[in-house]
Amino acid sequence: MAAMSYIKAIWQQNRILPVLIGVLLVLNLAAFSLAEFYLVPRVSSLEQRLLDRQGQLRRQQQGRDPDTTLRTAYRQGREELERFQQAIPEKARFTLLIEDLFAMAHAAGLDIRQIDYSPKVIESNLLLSYTLVFSVGGSYEQIKKFVFALENSPRVIALDELSLSHAEAEGQSVTMRLRFTTFFRADRA
Repeated sequence: MAAMSYIKAIWQQNRILPVLIGVLLVLNLAAFSLAEFYLVPRVSSLEQRLLDRQGQLRRQQQGRDPDTTLRTAYRQGREELERFQQAIPEKARFTLLIEDLFAMAHAAGLDIRQIDYSPKVIESNLLLSYTLVFSVGGSYEQIKKFVFALENSPRVIALDELSLSHAEAEGQSVTMRLRFTTFFRADRA
């Protein structure tokens, strides 16, 4: 009760002071609520964004950022595609391919009697796809040497099928049937 009488005494002597204290108390509670429920979460969010960006900057400086890696991969892919396109000869060089095949076979000690080929236009890339099929006979070492030379050729060659069988002819222990695909640039119409 002494507290209540004390408040009554203050109210009777000066009515402005208790109102001012009450207003200050309400303002203090409002400021605390604003800080606690709005400003603190906002500051935390901004701090987290800052930390994320600092980490991203460090990764970029170290060259390990996923975005940088994707850009690098894209650039490397474009460069490889350009090298691939430059490695594809023009259609007029088809006879040189046949000449190279005969030279590789001869270097391996093999003879190619006949080569069947069928061209196919790949219009989306303005390319000609040639599938070549032929057979050679000789020793296993000769066949292996020829396949090695073919795989290490600077031409773009995809081995589609390679089958070995026991040779019927005299002096030949193995017959190899080979089917592969190579590409040439199509003439632009």
